Amino acid sequence: MSELVHDRAPSASDAAGLTGRDRELGLLREHAKAGTGKALLVSSAPGTGASQVLSALYDQLFQARGDVAPVYFRFRPSDLTARAAAERFLHEFLIQVVAFRRGESGIAASFPEMREIEVMAPAADETWIGDLVGASGADTDLNGDAGFVARAFAAPQRAGVSGSACFVILDGLENTLLLEGGSKLTELLGRIYSTAESRVALSGLRGFIEEETNRGRLSLPSAARLSIEELDFESAGKLFERMAGAAGIEHSQQARDLAVTVLGARTEFVKALVARAAETGAPLRNFKDVLTCYHESLMNGRLGGHFDEILQSAALPGRRTELVELIEAMTAGGRPTTPMPAWQSRLRSPEALRYLEVNELIRVKAGSVAVFDSPALEDYSSARYRTEVLGEPAARVIARGLGEGLKRAAGTMSSHYRKSLAIGVADILSMFDCQAVPTALLDYGLFRESYKGGDLGKMLGAMHEDLEKVKLPQIFHSDAASEFYPNISGLIENERAAIAFGFEHAEYDDENEILWLAAEIDSKLEASEELTTFWCDRLEMVAVANNIDRFRIWLVAPEGFSPAALEVLHARHAIGSSKAQARMLRNFLEKGSLENGETEPDKFSLEIPMGDDTELIAAHSVEDIARKAGFGTGEINQIKTALVEACINAAEHSLSPDRRISVDVISAEDSLTVTVSNRGVRFEEPAEESVQSSEERRGWGLKLIRSLMDDVRFERVDDGAKIVMVKNRKTSENSADG
Repeated sequence: MSELVHDRAPSASDAAGLTGRDRELGLLREHAKAGTGKALLVSSAPGTGASQVLSALYDQLFQARGDVAPVYFRFRPSDLTARAAAERFLHEFLIQVVAFRRGESGIAASFPEMREIEVMAPAADETWIGDLVGASGADTDLNGDAGFVARAFAAPQRAGVSGSACFVILDGLENTLLLEGGSKLTELLGRIYSTAESRVALSGLRGFIEEETNRGRLSLPSAARLSIEELDFESAGKLFERMAGAAGIEHSQQARDLAVTVLGARTEFVKALVARAAETGAPLRNFKDVLTCYHESLMNGRLGGHFDEILQSAALPGRRTELVELIEAMTAGGRPTTPMPAWQSRLRSPEALRYLEVNELIRVKAGSVAVFDSPALEDYSSARYRTEVLGEPAARVIARGLGEGLKRAAGTMSSHYRKSLAIGVADILSMFDCQAVPTALLDYGLFRESYKGGDLGKMLGAMHEDLEKVKLPQIFHSDAASEFYPNISGLIENERAAIAFGFEHAEYDDENEILWLAAEIDSKLEASEELTTFWCDRLEMVAVANNIDRFRIWLVAPEGFSPAALEVLHARHAIGSSKAQARMLRNFLEKGSLENGETEPDKFSLEIPMGDDTELIAAHSVEDIARKAGFGTGEINQIKTALVEACINAAEHSLSPDRRISVDVISAEDSLTVTVSNRGVRFEEPAEESVQSSEERRGWGLKLIRSLMDDVRFERVDDGAKIVMVKNRKTSENSADG
């Protein structure tokens, strides 16, 4: 029976493990309490922790002590048959209902036998519970296993008719693929829970739920739907921090970022890594710490166990290692696909191949099998292959994996940061819908000649009034270029190269059909002639490989293109834009105008030690930022003086335990915000008479700061002080210049 925590107070680890899932848990709770009788289909990506979310829902409903009894059940491959799963469901269903109705969570923990359940049943439930207990004891029945399975899973309906309403959570539906008789089980569940009286959540991996629904085997046309997807990078980072914090593990931001990147932001993988650190008492302070725990967990921890369990469940007895060999041959041996029969001969049933597919270990297409792009799966197969096939010692395999991981770490993070900064050319292309846009939004040559370096507001206004326009095609499909030409993935991240199919003038004929090929390329300065030629050649290869004759190339470079590069683009009938143009184009397509097209303010952070005139280092840095933002010399001197005074204040009065000062700067279009903060003694904003007191340097310094900056305020913090200073940029004719 799955662990049911009932009225146990959630631990810090429980709460941390639900990080990023407040929305999903809230929607589940609302559905369960609504009493609409409408079924709920929950689909989830593998490793997202969906089962923990559903278990948390069960706990909350149990603790709330409402009128509806919650029931949680998860299908397991170890059930082997649909009949065995039905028997276990009926047993656990009755235990949980009786425990809830009596308000005694200990009943579930003691896991009583069927006859004991009948004795413990409340008087109001004796009849229907007794009937179900009696049915479970029958060795055979007139309708065989199919009849028993149907009656067992219809038990919640029977309880409802008898006045004992239940909310049933059926989790792990994809595991029915491995059960004898499981092929018809989801269809049966669809029939049972399609009635208006049903209170049920049916949950499984997204690939399984989608296919069963599309094929009509899980027919619940009126069911509500909820999707639990992978966490985004930020949420996965918070999960790592909270899990590590709850376990008392020392950790750092750089360790967090590498862990989340290597683990693909998958909830269960992050938990497995932190669990390994907790088991061994290891810190997670740097790349070495993270990769050590990662490879140890792959070898003999929860990460390796995750993949072991999936492959063991799918494979014929004793043939899991052969599946590992197949995966290793494809990930490390350079074989992109293998024939489907090579897999089927090693699997326990025809449906086991689909089981591996919905768990997103493999992809099946046109009679061949490919492996999902997963660094964790690749590292797992390498470790298992070396220990189980080549016979290498586990310690040597871990050391080798750690060494290779450390070599890749910097590149891994560099690639991640590049992806995170990508403008998303595929998304921009998907918004093309025959709009007429200012030519200067796409043509870097025109943009540089007429607009670059000018005032943003004036530039946008002039661009909007410009009569020179280009009409975009109507795009009906856009995707990563690697989906159509895999070789390009070795040159550029998937997020930074795209292919889009469309029609010009929305005329759906061969003459107007066109393909756009886009890439966001790297160049510190304006892209050179050589670099531009290289990428035009590469994108033309994508078109050639897909037998496309009519296409347009669009390149985006951070700082645009050199004059020679623009000539290359013109000769190729290609388009070149700077990153700033691409952002403005996105804004135009989203909002339909160039108004409010300002970019996000720049943010800078600096931490300095107290003493030894280190505040001057901060002052020089802020001077550079202010000068780039267009502040005059007089304004810059005022900002620097205020910053120095704030740092001296922090050093003299904070009693800081770490002797550090943090300086954060936000450079907006017409203002500069400088925040100075430190740990130590917390003090309130001083009263006016204190500021004017000549007896305290602190008061004198704050008075000076106020005279230099346009806005000065204190922000409350628990441990230390924070002063926020704002300087508004004046127009050039009014700006002091000395």
